[in-house]
Amino acid sequence: MGAICNKMPRLVYDLFEKTNAENVGCFFKSLELEFQSEEISLEGAVLVLDGHAAHRSYHIKNFLADRGVITLFTPPSSSELNPIELIWRLFKQNIRANLLAPG
Repeated sequence: MGAICNKMPRLVYDLFEKTNAENVGCFFKSLELEFQSEEISLEGAVLVLDGHAAHRSYHIKNFLADRGVITLFTPPSSSELNPIELIWRLFKQNIRANLLAPG
């Protein structure tokens, strides 16, 4: 999972073996701490999510709503509409190029 913030010049990401509501919650809590350390409020932030069940869980919806986060859900099979997917694509291409490069 990853996030890009236009107020912070960096990509924030974490790798989980399984995507479930608990791990998504942990990721959002770590984002909140990261933003607090930069004195950035989550209120009014726009979060683009795909339709994964963990993203739509009651716990996650309440967590985000309590903090004033605006959530936008992309239609099924439309990863090109989710900005973080473009970053992941570049990230994965870089890894593949380095792993498969002749040595």
